[in-house]
Amino acid sequence: MSNAYYYFVFSSLFNALVFTFLCVFVFIKNPKNRINQLLSLVCLALALWAWPYTAWPLAETAQEALFWFQLLHIGACLIPIFYLHFIVKWLNLNTILNKRIVIIGYITSIFFGLQTFSSYFISDMIPKFSMTFWAEPGILYHFYLINWFCLFLYSYYLLYRVLKTSSGAKKEQVRLILIGMIITIIGGSTNYLLWYDVNIPPYGNILASTFVVCTAYAIIKHGLMDIKLVLRRSVVYSLSIVTIIVPAMIIKLSLKQDVTNWTNLIILVIGVSLFPQIRDYFYRIANKYFFSSLYDMKEVIKELNNKLKTSLDLNVILASVSATIFKTFHTKGVAILICDKKNNQCYSRFSKGVSNNVLEKITKYNNVNILFRHYTKPIVVEEALQIKKITGTRREILQFLEKNKIEIISPLHLKNKVVGYMFLGEKESGDAFNNEDKQVLEIVNTELAIAIENSLLYEATKEFNVTLSRQIAEATKKLRVQNTKLQQIDKVKTDFISTASHQLRTPLTATKWALDALTKKKINKAAKENLNDLLTSNAKLIKLVNELLNISRIDEARLKVEPVPTDLVELIKQQVKELSPLIKKRKLKLKEKYEKLPTIKLDPAVIQKATSNLLSNAIKYNRDGKKIGVTVEKKGKFAQVTVSDEGIGIPKQEQEELFKKFYRATNAVVSGCEGTGLGLYITKQAIKMCDGTVDFVSKEGKGTTFVINIPLSGCKAVKGEKTLV
Repeated sequence: MSNAYYYFVFSSLFNALVFTFLCVFVFIKNPKNRINQLLSLVCLALALWAWPYTAWPLAETAQEALFWFQLLHIGACLIPIFYLHFIVKWLNLNTILNKRIVIIGYITSIFFGLQTFSSYFISDMIPKFSMTFWAEPGILYHFYLINWFCLFLYSYYLLYRVLKTSSGAKKEQVRLILIGMIITIIGGSTNYLLWYDVNIPPYGNILASTFVVCTAYAIIKHGLMDIKLVLRRSVVYSLSIVTIIVPAMIIKLSLKQDVTNWTNLIILVIGVSLFPQIRDYFYRIANKYFFSSLYDMKEVIKELNNKLKTSLDLNVILASVSATIFKTFHTKGVAILICDKKNNQCYSRFSKGVSNNVLEKITKYNNVNILFRHYTKPIVVEEALQIKKITGTRREILQFLEKNKIEIISPLHLKNKVVGYMFLGEKESGDAFNNEDKQVLEIVNTELAIAIENSLLYEATKEFNVTLSRQIAEATKKLRVQNTKLQQIDKVKTDFISTASHQLRTPLTATKWALDALTKKKINKAAKENLNDLLTSNAKLIKLVNELLNISRIDEARLKVEPVPTDLVELIKQQVKELSPLIKKRKLKLKEKYEKLPTIKLDPAVIQKATSNLLSNAIKYNRDGKKIGVTVEKKGKFAQVTVSDEGIGIPKQEQEELFKKFYRATNAVVSGCEGTGLGLYITKQAIKMCDGTVDFVSKEGKGTTFVINIPLSGCKAVKGEKTLV
């Protein structure tokens, strides 16, 4: 075999390998994407042409050579139509005319592909010039060739037309693919010279790989299909798997006969557990030495999330996020606009690498937010301008941004609203923003939108707090003046109550003594009844005066508390005994429960006054024949006294007012039961002074239960002037 034949074999083998490689890579990048599918078919057709071409020079017989010639022409028939279809779809040239041309192209290409094994396509294999075997064209071959060149010429026409009207990354993509395919077809066309007796062998075959080189460069440099990401991922995962498999095989071989299923399982578990660490290691190596323009998506998201959590200051947040954006994408400029909720206008809040003139121009468009707020994903300016539906002011803004080298509009979207926009300039490398970039931006924008919203709320809160503080200061000043006046009035009132109570208590007591003395003398029945009425009224007045005195002592902090060792159970029993005549008179059923308690240091007078009020109310507001419950028991670190009744209860809407001075529930007033509205207030304050609590549960018409909790540790002494009366 001559050197020329070696050249054909190895050049075809090289073509076959690179075409197959690109076919697989483009397809696995996004198998559902129509553009990826069509470009994969182009590469597949080229591979179907290249692989048989590798075998043809090695044929020993004319029949064998004929077979490989027929087979390679199946791929050759499909190359131009797959390429045309790819161009139409990629450039979005789906007109009726182009659709019809594509359909006709498929019909003719499939027809010629089916005819490759007939004598009408290749009539014979004969020696020709330096070739041992070369094909003789049949009648259909000439029409096949016309069809082949027409499809390619139309593809070139479409590419050239788009090239003249496009700009930026799109223009570079079109130019590279156009140049690559022209060189490829020129190289591939050298195959047809020998068919028409031109003594030039197909040395241009090697140029067919130019298509792969140019397409790959367009992919990597200008972001056609993000294949660089696929390449990185493939390299990393391949190295990771090899790193695990090779040691595992060495271990298995060293063990020889000792390998068991358990050994295999252990090796598998270790390999699976180590895979993430090994993968991450190779990612770092790949990013550092081979894919420096790429980044670890997880690490970027993690870094941004950490920055967003560090501060609520909007300026700090925007500066930190922008720094990460610059480092990750190597962009020339970043600007962030915030939307004003009131008027839908946007205002600049942060910018770096974007001129103030550009920002002023953008913010002057009053309807920027209205035009773009429905977009939830990053908008590539160049791609958006290719959409014919985008017209008017929206197109005007996009054209202005493109002119000023703004490549991405990224809405900061939060649920059903946009809080702002991030504008990104072109990359320093000239690379286009790929799909992974857009995914990162989409995630970042959501997190940033939340952070901006929180920060704006924080700023509004701070502003509100400043305003509120100023208003509170002014109101406090006014209240202080009013409070001083109220304190003076309250002191006068308290002094009056204290003085009046003292002055009333003495004559009332004297009157009681006089009335008691009169009742002991012999008087008629009518006079005795009058005296008893007077005694009753006198007792009520004395009780009221005593309660007023107690309140004045409590409010003026003059009440004295003197704790002594006290048997709480006996104290409560004594009070129940004293009230038993009233209980019997009302025909109430008394249910008592007493648990043995240790001696507690309490002020008996204070406790007695508090519990006496509760017991008296239970009798007073109960219904005849109903039940009264009295319980004393230990509850954790507390002694608990419970007094319950089945009386009129307390209306739900009035329960919050119950412990206020002079307050009586409306149903208590209506019932005709006498009261001052001071007993429960005194009870609450008295128990509070003993470090205890008073709670209650009540339902109108069903009854009330009061619960007193007193610490078993006792209460502290309180220095004062007077005790409760």
